[in-house]
Amino acid sequence: LCSDAFHIMRFKKAMVREFRRVMPEQSGSILLTRVSNNQLPPHEGYELNAAGYAALFDNLPCAIVDEDELKDRYLRGEGPDLSRAHNEHEVDQKKWLTLVASPRQDILKKHGSFDAWPHAVGQLGVNPIYIEKTANSDGTRCFEFAFPSAWYAYENAAYRDYASPSFQIDEADIAAVNAMRDDASVQARLERYELLGMPARYLDANRLEN
Repeated sequence: LCSDAFHIMRFKKAMVREFRRVMPEQSGSILLTRVSNNQLPPHEGYELNAAGYAALFDNLPCAIVDEDELKDRYLRGEGPDLSRAHNEHEVDQKKWLTLVASPRQDILKKHGSFDAWPHAVGQLGVNPIYIEKTANSDGTRCFEFAFPSAWYAYENAAYRDYASPSFQIDEADIAAVNAMRDDASVQARLERYELLGMPARYLDANRLEN
């Protein structure tokens, strides 16, 4: 897995060779997410176009999808469509690409609906994109959406299309959020991306409890 970095690396062919050396030959997969397409600005690192990235994998089957398609399917509760070879013209009109290279047909397929949000896996906590603005006397805490930098905002402007601009959460909700994952109020917060599942050792994992 390489996320938001592969296009910056200079010696891509050597990197792919190393990926293939260490992955199981018949059961491994290579996932490159948020790979920058050199057909569109802004430019950084050593970008290629879709065909250039696909050529790095030689005879290993590779699917390429653009970030807008991934996002739209995810918001509909669907996994990615990795069933077809990339449409060079179509993906070359998109800035951010995802590549999945694998010998496994159960990976390179059209993935259907999922039953639960993948972003809810782990210990639930406040999405780090939100900063706490105030804490009211009644225990209600107020959070506001805030990009961490101007560049992050430029690259991820669509985030605001589906995440809450701000929200409040009280102490009762805080105490119950993990125990009541299936509760409608918790699900609504997940659907608005106010809450996310955090990795076990995430530096902010205890944010809801402090």
